[in-house]
Amino acid sequence: MLDSIRWFVNSGGMCWLFFAYRNRLDRMVRAKAIQRREAMGGLAKGLAVIRAFTRDRATLSLSDVAALTDMPPATARRCLLTLEELGYVTRSGRQFVLRPKVLELGAAYFSTAWKSCMSHAPRSGR
Repeated sequence: MLDSIRWFVNSGGMCWLFFAYRNRLDRMVRAKAIQRREAMGGLAKGLAVIRAFTRDRATLSLSDVAALTDMPPATARRCLLTLEELGYVTRSGRQFVLRPKVLELGAAYFSTAWKSCMSHAPRSGR
């Protein structure tokens, strides 16, 4: 849905026309200061889908994921199918559920955090 049309004039006097479309994902990826061009929106969307699952919401339908992440259903579907292909979610009928493979994401952090913690820990003076 077209939200607005804006004209901008740069320092050289050139006019630029921008069409701003209402993006349902803007709450998820809203810029805090300056967005880096190297950021991957697809990765952010996939992680948002994983975060949509909680203890109280262990199984979610495609519609649930789309609503909870403010994604269009087609985007949520592509994310879920990709996560399913990679082994992070599985489905039973129309319901999706996380698989134990998501624990690998946290395990990577804990293994590096443990090493970092141990390297900064005071050593006994033996």
